[in-house]
Amino acid sequence: MLTFHHYLMACLYACLLTLSTVGLADDDDDDDDDDDHEVHWSYSGEGGPGHWGELSDDFVACAEGKNQSPINILDKDAVPARMAPIPINYPGKTTSIFNSGHTLQVNVEPGNSVQIEGETYHLLQFHFHTPSEHEIDGERFPLEIHFVHKNDKGEIAVLGGVYREGKENERLRAIVEKAPKKAGKSVPFVVAFQDHATFDVLTDFYQYSGSLTTPPCTEGLRWYVYPLVATISRDQIAEYIKLIGYDARGVQPLNARRVLRRAQ
Repeated sequence: MLTFHHYLMACLYACLLTLSTVGLADDDDDDDDDDDHEVHWSYSGEGGPGHWGELSDDFVACAEGKNQSPINILDKDAVPARMAPIPINYPGKTTSIFNSGHTLQVNVEPGNSVQIEGETYHLLQFHFHTPSEHEIDGERFPLEIHFVHKNDKGEIAVLGGVYREGKENERLRAIVEKAPKKAGKSVPFVVAFQDHATFDVLTDFYQYSGSLTTPPCTEGLRWYVYPLVATISRDQIAEYIKLIGYDARGVQPLNARRVLRRAQ
């Protein structure tokens, strides 16, 4: 039976339901409202990560937060912990791909969820960053995917996985080829998760308390990052960068936090 990792990495979906700037800015890549009052940020120049905290009072956590994401995960420093596996329940379908200008976002219909410490977290969206935002033992990967979930109390949990350069990934090709080329545009993309793999549970992961990796950099998120990787080709990496550009925030100080790794 394939694990959730196999599904996630083989499938490479990218869904990004925009989260509100009051605590949810689309888990990591969000910019779907284009009105005159929106604060525009980017990944370079005067609107880049080093200036996010200056762009708005709402973005102060980007500059002053102590529990920011992403981080460099050092395996030797990760504390083994007795954490339950994370059951995966994704029976539904994707609905559309949105080019936010910051990422490719694949929206999903309701009814997909994970179980974390007895709580149900509903899948909101998943999306990509290139290069990877998280590092593992100082290694940065060409692409990272984030699956964003929220429970009924409004708490957010993100499952993140990385890709290594290698064999072409067919699922990623389907997404990039279908994705709108213009920022702010959306196209239908209806795919059933169960059409691609059988998956049941995430068993190998790091866990830490962090933040959104885009403004407003809200803290208090549960991060679950897995060390296993799948592959994408060099051409696919170039295609994504051509479409979106580089969209990764650099690693942030760990400060007083601990990174846990699920004990097998």
